[in-house]
Amino acid sequence: DTIFVEEEKNSKSNNWADQVFGGFFGGGSNKASFQPGKEVFVSYGDFDNMETLCNYGFVPEDNSVNIDTFRVRVMRKAPAYLVVEKDGSIDNLFNMISLTDLRVNLLAENEFELLNDYDGDGMISERNEIEVWAVIAGELDEAAYGAKMGISQAEDRNDDIVASYLKGRYRTLQKGIDWLKTKYPDLF
Repeated sequence: DTIFVEEEKNSKSNNWADQVFGGFFGGGSNKASFQPGKEVFVSYGDFDNMETLCNYGFVPEDNSVNIDTFRVRVMRKAPAYLVVEKDGSIDNLFNMISLTDLRVNLLAENEFELLNDYDGDGMISERNEIEVWAVIAGELDEAAYGAKMGISQAEDRNDDIVASYLKGRYRTLQKGIDWLKTKYPDLF
């Protein structure tokens, strides 16, 4: 975002500027850098779209640090929520517990004895691993489809902020699908 510096009106605004900009420049506003009518650039940091939307009321058009979550449902079990990283990966640290739960929840009856040697990291069996990632792929595809449909609905209502958020969500979820296609091409 861009802010334009206005003429200083009174000493109260000077004190406010000193307080805000003092932390950046070691005290006192830098008069040479903050001239009336010149642009001042504000960085909000490396936040994902949900963070900027909820805390600042905007969504960057192209947010390269966006991460997103989606729900994975298994019958008669609490849903798991997985994080898609900005590069599309899903087998990340955030998801280890949820992935372990999904692996255990999708065990075939004849695979339960494999739990004795399972340390909670990685696959239990090849069959189980394929089933886990197939369920994830289906739920991820559904989440991406929901985001895509939401974009057109938001655009129909001229809701630019929601449309921007959903475009970022769709891009991130699509990266997750692309990551899955690379890692498990037989699922597609």
